[in-house]
Amino acid sequence: MINCITISPKHGDIQAITKFINNGCNMFRLNFSWGTHAEYASIIKNIRQASKDQEKPILILQDLQGPKLRVQNLDTEIHVKPTDILKASFDKCPNHIQLQAKGLYNKDAIGKKLLIKDGDIIFTITEVQTNKQIITLESQSHGSFKNMNGCNAPSIELGLQAISTKDKQDIQFAIDQQIDIISLSFIHNANDLIALKKLTQSHAQILAKIETETAVKNIKSILEHADWCMIARGDLGVEVGLTQLGTAQDKILKAATATHIPCLVATEVLKTMLKHKHPSRAESDDIHQCLQKGARGFILTNETVIGDNPFLATQWITKFLDNYLQHK
Repeated sequence: MINCITISPKHGDIQAITKFINNGCNMFRLNFSWGTHAEYASIIKNIRQASKDQEKPILILQDLQGPKLRVQNLDTEIHVKPTDILKASFDKCPNHIQLQAKGLYNKDAIGKKLLIKDGDIIFTITEVQTNKQIITLESQSHGSFKNMNGCNAPSIELGLQAISTKDKQDIQFAIDQQIDIISLSFIHNANDLIALKKLTQSHAQILAKIETETAVKNIKSILEHADWCMIARGDLGVEVGLTQLGTAQDKILKAATATHIPCLVATEVLKTMLKHKHPSRAESDDIHQCLQKGARGFILTNETVIGDNPFLATQWITKFLDNYLQHK
């Protein structure tokens, strides 16, 4: 069973890493959306030293940034209310927000949703000018967004480059550092993992990070090319909607169990422990249900990066995993 914590430079010294290990952590996730190679080289060195000192095998997971669509070409924050109309374009145009994803500018995008800022702002695509690569967006929400806010477009294959130049540099770093597992964010189909495998050249295992609606639909073919699976409930919850998140999670767990791929659950596993010293009753039941349905571990994210109780949170995951194994 896997107790994975996300590590940042804040807790990257050998004393903190040793404490995580002694509280039950057996995998460290390095989030390459942030941080530098120099910072991560130091952390990796400390993980390996602590693993040797404690005589406990520890896995290291590199989580690549992957293709994330973001709002561009905004100088100031935009405030919207329902029925407001905005224009978006692939290229930079005056008075347009810029969204560089070719999939948005196909006619079949009409009627579909564009979600900004973790789904806080919802637009419907009402018109597409394919030749000019311009779309018309009608707001369904009250709120505001600004430059570089993230976007999701459920049911639309955005056509983003699966592996960026930055990702390729980070993959080479992982190979040089002999990292155990590499995952790519925002995959949509098996071809994304096949491209990743070609670059890793079998130097690392591959983790399929499922956080898009299209990846859920393609889960069986994706898992044919994976050694591990992660349910990334943050963006996945935005993509499929909160009412369908549980159904999507069950489908992924069922597929992973059927193919004997170890599946890890991430995002808001112990969100309460960002501030409190113990989980909520709802979180306890969530963890239990995940394990009963086939999860083989959990990945803590904000809980161990910005939370007040990173080591206690790690310890609580150990308690849940131990209890499950005892009563299995």
